[in-house]
Amino acid sequence: MEVICYATGKNENPENSVIGIEHCLKVNSNWWIEMDVQITKDKELVLFHDYDLIRTTGRNGIISNFNYSDLSELNIGCDFMLNIDRVNKIKESNIPLLEHVLKSYPEANFIFDIHSNDPSIVDLFIDLIEKVEFTPRFVVGSEYEKVISEMRKKRAFWTYAASAREAKSLIVSSWLQMDKYFPLHSDILCIPLKFGKVTALTDRIIH
Repeated sequence: MEVICYATGKNENPENSVIGIEHCLKVNSNWWIEMDVQITKDKELVLFHDYDLIRTTGRNGIISNFNYSDLSELNIGCDFMLNIDRVNKIKESNIPLLEHVLKSYPEANFIFDIHSNDPSIVDLFIDLIEKVEFTPRFVVGSEYEKVISEMRKKRAFWTYAASAREAKSLIVSSWLQMDKYFPLHSDILCIPLKFGKVTALTDRIIH
């Protein structure tokens, strides 16, 4: 069984944070660490989940409208549960550059969830991975079909998680018992156990 630290260990530390990555590695360096990737106005790749800054930083605005220099000092722990220990952690938590993360943790196993549909993120991400010569196990996923399909065309040998469209096609075709006509082409399927009251991860899909 593989263990994945979702959003760099969300709820134990601020999500998508360096301190979260370090905590995950300290607990077990063989675990996978999942993180979200966004793009800034000046085309820097950063760890961040939402399009809007408000939830985790308390600042209004869309992340892609800001240069990294404007984002680097923001506190990403504003929605983190507060106590004395966690307040200290929040003070250390800024929006990390993906390049810094790749260079700082060259042995970690990462799952990258691309949270931008900006077409330029495909080449920027590929160039960055190859620039720092990041060689450990990693998986690339995105809810955006176009992002995944373009990246797969250029780096077919990488490991990919199914896009939202591919996952939905599998789920619906499974309900209709027509899933043999909609085979999963990606390497990994990331879906929740349930969507509301509807079971998504059924025995049939697992089989």
